[in-house]
Amino acid sequence: MRLLVNGRFHPTSDEGFFCTGERETLEIRTRRGFRLTVTPEHPLRAVTRLTRRALESEWKRAGDLRVGDRVLLGEHREAEWRGRGTWEEGYLLGLLVGGGTISRGEAVIALRGEGAGPKAVRRKVEEMVAALPQRADFGGFTRTGGRKGYRLRLKALYDLARSYGLSEGFKGVSPEMERTSSDFHAGFLRGLFDTDGAVVGNRVRGLSVRLAHSDPSLLRAVQRMLHRLGIVSTLHENRRRGETSRPEGRGGRREVKARHELIISRENVIRFAGAWGSRTRRRPRGCSGGLPPTAGEWPGRDSWTKSWP
Repeated sequence: MRLLVNGRFHPTSDEGFFCTGERETLEIRTRRGFRLTVTPEHPLRAVTRLTRRALESEWKRAGDLRVGDRVLLGEHREAEWRGRGTWEEGYLLGLLVGGGTISRGEAVIALRGEGAGPKAVRRKVEEMVAALPQRADFGGFTRTGGRKGYRLRLKALYDLARSYGLSEGFKGVSPEMERTSSDFHAGFLRGLFDTDGAVVGNRVRGLSVRLAHSDPSLLRAVQRMLHRLGIVSTLHENRRRGETSRPEGRGGRREVKARHELIISRENVIRFAGAWGSRTRRRPRGCSGGLPPTAGEWPGRDSWTKSWP
């Protein structure tokens, strides 16, 4: 077993991590939404001095941290690791979680759009599922009614989803998916942002890539997966607060869920675009005309320090 710390892997013993008993714990929360549960004695790297040109830090017990302290995040920009899962499996499940359904022993990927980009994505997905078991009459994506939507329905995709901890009652990021290879991580995030992500802003005022969802636990898991690939994001909870009910047509009422948002900004947008730019020609939805292609064109830098809370 190897432990990833600040972009470098360190070997552990054959025992790896093991239980040492039950102890009191506390939860560290940062302003960017990162959470860490540790014992009060657990050492964290706290910032003692931060300027435009210098950063100084020291080890501090978690129990000694105070509101407003800054802690260092691990910097994993060049980290790659082997493990379960391929880029293609991750991409298919990212599309499924972002814009699909799981029901009655089948998984359905739903995509929208007619141009060259959406067509290329559908063609790529059909190439990926060609390696999965399928019926002789399987025809790939089929059009849904009069809308500009397409669906791909496949039993083998359901089996793949089940093997990674997804089910009819759970369509999110499972613990099994977080224990996958870096290739699976990159593929899953690419598929998820292809279906649910959006690019906001412009090169003059600044660009950000955003993912909105009603389930904050899904966004926290995505934030962790992004961080393992060296991409820092900010989670804003309750961007839109939930309501018990809201009037709708014909006198009915419907429940309105709270809305939370994960935001990638500054130089992290460059890393985000480059994390899977070599896999396909199409960048995440909306990025091809907005994201600068190289870090040299990006004016903003980000710090690897985060305030608590």
